[in-house]
Amino acid sequence: MLTLNIDWFQPFNGVIYSCGAIYLAINNLPRSEQFKENVILVGLMPGPKEVSTSDINNYLKPLVDELMELYKDIKIKTHQSLLMVACDILAARKVCGFTSHTSTNACHKCKRQFLRLAGTSSIDYSGFDFSKWLLRTKNDNRKDAEIWRNATKPTERQCLEVAHGVRWSELHRLQYFDIVHCTIINPMHNPFLGTAKRMLERWVADGLIDDKKLVAMQKTVEKSPVVLRDVLPLPEFKNWIEFVNACRYFTKPSVSEEDIEKGHKCLEEFCKGCETLYNLDLLSPNMHLYLHLCQTMIDFGPVYDYWLFSFERYNSVLKNIQTNRRNRFELTFMRQFIEESWKRDFNLSMTICGNEPLPPSALPLKTRSLSFMPKHEYDCLVGYYQAAYKNPQISGCKDVIDDPPFVNDWIEMVKSVDLIGQSYKGCIGTNDHGSYIQAYFTERTGLEHAYIGDIQYLFVHNFRPTVSSLTYRNPHSSQHVFAFVKWFKSTSDKTRELEGVELLQDEFYKQDFQSILPVHRILLTVAIVDYKTTKNVNKKLAIPLPKKIYY
Repeated sequence: MLTLNIDWFQPFNGVIYSCGAIYLAINNLPRSEQFKENVILVGLMPGPKEVSTSDINNYLKPLVDELMELYKDIKIKTHQSLLMVACDILAARKVCGFTSHTSTNACHKCKRQFLRLAGTSSIDYSGFDFSKWLLRTKNDNRKDAEIWRNATKPTERQCLEVAHGVRWSELHRLQYFDIVHCTIINPMHNPFLGTAKRMLERWVADGLIDDKKLVAMQKTVEKSPVVLRDVLPLPEFKNWIEFVNACRYFTKPSVSEEDIEKGHKCLEEFCKGCETLYNLDLLSPNMHLYLHLCQTMIDFGPVYDYWLFSFERYNSVLKNIQTNRRNRFELTFMRQFIEESWKRDFNLSMTICGNEPLPPSALPLKTRSLSFMPKHEYDCLVGYYQAAYKNPQISGCKDVIDDPPFVNDWIEMVKSVDLIGQSYKGCIGTNDHGSYIQAYFTERTGLEHAYIGDIQYLFVHNFRPTVSSLTYRNPHSSQHVFAFVKWFKSTSDKTRELEGVELLQDEFYKQDFQSILPVHRILLTVAIVDYKTTKNVNKKLAIPLPKKIYY
């Protein structure tokens, strides 16, 4: 189930140019994983201006074609579909075929026809009796959109927009998708961004807050989060607290239906209070949409499941990609974003060889001068390459070299390597142990088992196998990055397994090709302490530590 987000951003400072990004997020993933490396950049809409309301369908069409295909059974037997559209007000109207929030059909959730403030072109958003609002429906929306699409004259389409507030969108081709229901109220812009600034500006404009009070507020905020109680008149303060309480209800770690109802009531009281306490030009489309937010939460869950902070962060990621600022830099944005996402696909599979790309956080590697690898450890390296590339013909220094590939015994030591937030180091040249780690190995039974080891040193080695041995590999480069590891012997004692504690012998397995570990296969770090059994036998207690993932 996918969330579609479209947003425009300024790629360069000091230049008037607007670039539009089309993102998809995968809602089936745990919330903690949805917005890491798993956001899909579908495409970029070039500037210099935002694409017009009707032309946006040209960019949506390829996406909708794929969504329609994915909705059918494909080889991996999955039904992927669009769950929601989560955009700011401007983008949501363009993407989903609704007229602007400055039109008299300003709401995509209900059929309210708004008036204009006397003597102006601004919309009068007053009237917050939610129970009297007539909600839009999927069927009516689709019917109105098809009538608009079939209209042949611009004037006819304009009349239909005024009457119904609906245009045709490529998303209407998705028969399962309810554009009205699933174009959500975005909780980042509504209510969290904009309202506080809007209210503060009004308080300053109305003389309720002056420079002297602002200085006093700054001093107060250093001691207490409550700064408006002694600044605003009581009616305005009580009205503002209704908004604060709504935000508190909606952002609780666990939100119940009762919390949603309470938050809705608070927003309704806040909007009605603004209607009586202030001039009507204060009222905004967001305030009207506040009262539709509760249904979005009932349908799609807590606000932090779909607020746009993470999508906005990806706009910043794109903006920070270096370009020449000339034509087609959107292509550079797209290519670089995809490459970085691919690098972050940090594979913990048994089949990796060690030459796969490292996460950006690991680069550049700080290597030392070339040195010879000790003979026994070098033999382990040759054996590793033979096993990893399934080629027993890979030869070492002691063999007669009559055919490549050949493994040289030169390595570059690496003091430490940072893998997505966790730093690993060896013990060579120190008086301490190296990083204690855990990694999976496949047993002869075909089952995977986690082993715990002590990194002796980290190193880079250059080796290029023959083409034939790469038929099922991903030949990124000849540079391999390894850890030389001593693995603790396991025990059959599982008495503390339920506590998450593993009992190890106080000795290592004999070193062999499995002592060579691609750093990509490091699973996590481990804490180890000495332990004596009741029979006075030295053992080790090992506790896996939580895995860090930062980019």
